[in-house]
Amino acid sequence: MVQNQAVENKIAYTVACVSSFAFAHNISKKEAFSYLYKNKAID
Repeated sequence: MVQNQAVENKIAYTVACVSSFAFAHNISKKEAFSYLYKNKAID
């Protein structure tokens, strides 16, 4: 149960980071995720 909460927290944090990055750079969330993933900011 605790492990599931940890995974949910990591997902929520990742979504928040991608959304913030997208907003800051005026790009879509998909573009933001692709950029961050390609540049190894997200595993």
